Amino acid sequence: MNNIFYTYAYLRKDGKPYYIGKGKNKRAYDKKRHSAYVPSKDRILILKENLTEEEAFKHEIYMIAVFGRKDLETGILYNLTDGGEGPSGYVYNEEQRKKMSDMRKGKSRPKHSEIMKTKSNLLELNEQKQIMMREKYSPENIAELYNQGKTLKEIKSIMGCGLVWIRKSLEEMNVEIRHRNAYGNPMNDPKVRNKVSQKALERGAWSGKNNPNYGEGICRDKIIQRTKEVNTGKKKI
Repeated sequence: MNNIFYTYAYLRKDGKPYYIGKGKNKRAYDKKRHSAYVPSKDRILILKENLTEEEAFKHEIYMIAVFGRKDLETGILYNLTDGGEGPSGYVYNEEQRKKMSDMRKGKSRPKHSEIMKTKSNLLELNEQKQIMMREKYSPENIAELYNQGKTLKEIKSIMGCGLVWIRKSLEEMNVEIRHRNAYGNPMNDPKVRNKVSQKALERGAWSGKNNPNYGEGICRDKIIQRTKEVNTGKKKI
């Protein structure tokens, strides 16, 4: 009952393998548990069946060594390890360790080195930018202006920095950003409403019967009549 393992290969359209694996049951067809792209069934080749887990590990290691790995520039496979990993904790023997060591000698991982170098440079640039921004646009000054009642746009105009930095500075200084609806509606205040109405009357705004909307139907009837005139070209007699 231990001979339930197998080895498999994922094939390119030209029939060449790009990934070698080991598993049991439907492992070879499981798209959720693979880092490599799982192709259609007609491009999945079962290499050896009815193996113990140790035999499957050995065959996986052998096949990866035969075809080589692209990341180590030793071959055509996208495998990121030399195989032999799994729940059983397979341990390489001395001969296997020597073989893998000889394969890696003189080989570098240029892609990995370039990626890490780029990340390091970006982190350094980001740190330098943070220092410059703090010296030029102090979070303390931004928070002080905001607490004085200045808006984000007003602070941007005064300080000369972007809104992203202003928000980040306020967050760092534990200052809660005001939202538009936090100010409330000023027209809810009776004093404000009366003041607005008085100003409108002073400007000559229509009120009472002077307003075309006063009463029922007056404004509506005028609109209907004007529409008929435009459509027929005839005025009501």
